Amino acid sequence: MKTGDSGMNMTEGSVPRLLLVFSMPMVLQMLFVVVNNFVSAVIVGQFVGAVALGVVAIVMPILFVTNSIAIGFTTATSILVAQAYGKGDLKGIRKIIDTSLILILVTCAAVMIAGIANIDALLRAIKAEESMMGDARIYLMVQFAITPLMFLQFLFFSSLRGIGDSKPTMWYQILGVTLTILFTLLLVCGFFGLPRLGIMGAALSMGIAQFIVDVCLLFQLVRTKSVVCPHLRNISFSKDLAWLTVRLGFPTMLQQVILNVCSIFIVGFVNRWGVIVTAGFGAASRIDFVAFAPAQAVCMAVSMMAGQNIGVQKFDRVKKIFGWGTLMAFVTTLVPAFFAWFYPEFLMRIFIHEEAPIAVGVMYLKYNAVAYLFYSFMFCGEGIPLAAGQTWVATVVSLISLWAFRVPLAWYFMNHGMEERGIWLGIVIGLVVGTVLITGYFFSGGWKRKALTPSEEEADAGRAV
Repeated sequence: MKTGDSGMNMTEGSVPRLLLVFSMPMVLQMLFVVVNNFVSAVIVGQFVGAVALGVVAIVMPILFVTNSIAIGFTTATSILVAQAYGKGDLKGIRKIIDTSLILILVTCAAVMIAGIANIDALLRAIKAEESMMGDARIYLMVQFAITPLMFLQFLFFSSLRGIGDSKPTMWYQILGVTLTILFTLLLVCGFFGLPRLGIMGAALSMGIAQFIVDVCLLFQLVRTKSVVCPHLRNISFSKDLAWLTVRLGFPTMLQQVILNVCSIFIVGFVNRWGVIVTAGFGAASRIDFVAFAPAQAVCMAVSMMAGQNIGVQKFDRVKKIFGWGTLMAFVTTLVPAFFAWFYPEFLMRIFIHEEAPIAVGVMYLKYNAVAYLFYSFMFCGEGIPLAAGQTWVATVVSLISLWAFRVPLAWYFMNHGMEERGIWLGIVIGLVVGTVLITGYFFSGGWKRKALTPSEEEADAGRAV
C-alpha cells in the first residue's frame, strides 16, 4: 500500500465478495441515516406536533435542490477519482481533489446567500400553509446557513468512496447521527434546563453535528496523509479538471434539480388538500427513505466499483457488477415493502398519533409498497452510465419519467375523482417508467467508453509525442 492510499482495488478478485465488503459499510451508513431521520421525526412529531413534522416535509424539496448542487459536483469528483484510482494514478487524484474543493467552496457560498435572500419566495412557490410559514422560515434560515458544512461533508465522503474506502464514511456518519440525535433531544425537548427551541432546535442540531464531523474527518485525512486530502497549504487548481468536473457534474445537478422541482410540484399538489393530508404525507414519506436507502447504498457501491473497472476497460466485469448489485439491492427492499403493505398503520404510529393523518399515510404506503421493489433496478441502472461519465443519461430518464409521466398523471388523477390518491398513483407510474428506460439503456451497451482522464504516465507520453 502506498503512503496515504487507504483504498481498495476492485478491478481484480471476486465481484460479489468485493461488492459485499465495499457496500456493507455504506449500507450501515445509510441505515444510521435512516435511524437519524426516524428518531428526529419521532422527536419533532411527538414533542412539537404533526404540523411541525409537516413543515419539515414540505421544505425538503427546497433543501433537496440545494443538496442537488453539492451532489452534482461531488458525484463528478467521485467518478474522476474512481477511474483514476483504477489506473493507479494517485497524483491525478490529488489534482482532482484540490480543484473540486475550490469549486465547492465558491458554489456553496453562492447557494447560501441566494437561499437566505429568497426564503419567502421559495415558501410561496411550494404553496405552504400560512400556519406553517413561521416555522418553515426559521427552519430554512438555519439550513441555508449551514450549507458549507454539508457541501464539505459530501466532498470528503464521495472522494473516499471513489478510492474504495467506505469504512471512514460509515464511522463518521455514525458519529454525526449520534450527535444529531443527542443535540435534537437537548434543543427540541429542552432537557437539562436548556430552552425548548422547537423546530429551530432540530435544524441547529444538524449544523452542530456536521461541523464536528467535518473537523474530525479533515483532521484524520491530514494526519494520515490521505490521497484524497486537499493540499491546504499549497492547493492547486486545474482549469481543465474544473471544466471536466462542471461538465460531468452539471447533468447530475440538473437531474437532481429536475427531481426536486418535481417534488415541489408534488408537495404543492399535496398541500392543496389541507394540513391533514400534508401531515400524513410528511410522516409516510419518512418510510420511503427507509425503503430505498439501503438499496441506494448498494448501488452507490456498484457505481464506484464500476468506475474503477471502466478506468481499465473491463466492461465484462462491469456487467457482473450490475447483476450482483441489483440482486443485493433488491433483497434490501423486500422487508420495507412487506411492512408497508401489511402493517402500514403500525409504521405511521411511530411518528404521529392523530388518526386523520395516519389514515392518509396508510393509503400512501399501500400505493408505494409495490413501487419499492423497483428501486434496485432504477438505482443500479443509473449507476453504470454514471460511472462511465455519461451523467446525461440519468438526467434524460428523469426528465421523461418525472415530467412526462409523474407530474402530469398525478395532476390528472387528482383532478378526476381520485383526490390525493391520484398523486400517489402518479408517483408509482413515474417510477416504473424510469426503471424500464434506465435498465433498457444498460442492456443496450451504450455506456461503454474509454476512461475520462489520462493517467500521469499517459499524459507524459502524449506530451512527449
